[in-house]
Amino acid sequence: MIRGFSKMKFHSQYRAPMLALLLLIGLGLPKLHASPMDADDFARSVEGQALAISPVPFPATAVIHASGRVEVQSALGTFHGRWVGLREQFCLYFDEGPINGETCVAVVPRADGSFAASDGKTLRPVASAYRF
Repeated sequence: MIRGFSKMKFHSQYRAPMLALLLLIGLGLPKLHASPMDADDFARSVEGQALAISPVPFPATAVIHASGRVEVQSALGTFHGRWVGLREQFCLYFDEGPINGETCVAVVPRADGSFAASDGKTLRPVASAYRF
């Protein structure tokens, strides 16, 4: 218990909520409700960079181009698709490969420079020896 907290002249009904608030502040928790980025802003911020995608069953890297193209390289090969930003939805379209079809996610930036996608994946900018 926080030293002197029990001696404060709070009504007993306020002690528990006050202690909970102090614990949250003391733990330095990140923002509880991070807002998704505008999809076009996300694309501009990572344009031309290699993004490691995790978790996936095998290493995969994606590159988003300003022209609306997207390339994914993995152990299964390189797949070419296109992206469209629809407000807070970043949508990918592939005609072939393991991610065939449409996939739309909301993207939230993280303090470490990575991005959290609403489908549970993390996109992390990385250096890549592969020329996209």
